[in-house]
Amino acid sequence: MSPLAMVALADSLKNATNPGKAISNQNVSGQVKSLAGIDFYQCNSTYRHTAGTADNTTPLVDGAPTNGSNTLHIDGTTNGDIVTNATHFVIGTVGASDAVYAVDQETKQSLPYLQKFSVISTSAASSGSGDVDLTVSPAFYDSTDSRQNISQLPADGATITFDTVDEESSQANILYAPSALSLITAPLASDSTGALKESFQTYGPVQIRTAIHPRDSINDQESLRVDAAWVWVAPRPEHGCVNWGA
Repeated sequence: MSPLAMVALADSLKNATNPGKAISNQNVSGQVKSLAGIDFYQCNSTYRHTAGTADNTTPLVDGAPTNGSNTLHIDGTTNGDIVTNATHFVIGTVGASDAVYAVDQETKQSLPYLQKFSVISTSAASSGSGDVDLTVSPAFYDSTDSRQNISQLPADGATITFDTVDEESSQANILYAPSALSLITAPLASDSTGALKESFQTYGPVQIRTAIHPRDSINDQESLRVDAAWVWVAPRPEHGCVNWGA
């Protein structure tokens, strides 16, 4: 989370009395290390999301999507409105017939809150009509599919409520379970650029190659190259979420 979000969280707990030592450390350092089973880490480079120009006045589902689709056609936006990538929204209203609830991933029973969707491609309302196609995640799977993740497919005319509107700017703090992300590594081949000497070391899953190249006698410099190959992937993105904050 961002430094501002970290300080705000620590400040919100200043009147707590238990456990005393942990609360005292949080007040002194301005940092929360662990709370409610969550380990917190601070980062100065968290992404800041700026919403588009669309608002929550009249956006509606325009035609129910098919099962397995990740495209949602909506109308009711103002001509030229922008819905930016990473904007989150829900469909319907809790307690109403158009509500699209999240479901338990094991039992497939409806949960008491609406499923959250994320726009994964910036879209603009078409000229004159205010219609726009949103590419979203997750895709829509109802009870007819073993991958069911919603109580029902969005109905034509269901209300759309965006989390952030009217160019509002929010810090995108990330919460995730370890299963959400995986570190993928690859072994390295021998250096083929004329190294004088090279070595390979493995640290956990990551292999590191160190190579020494011929010395630059003019500039009196030794060339040392260090390489590693890895990438982070999200095999289960549904095990993570964005927590908008300061």
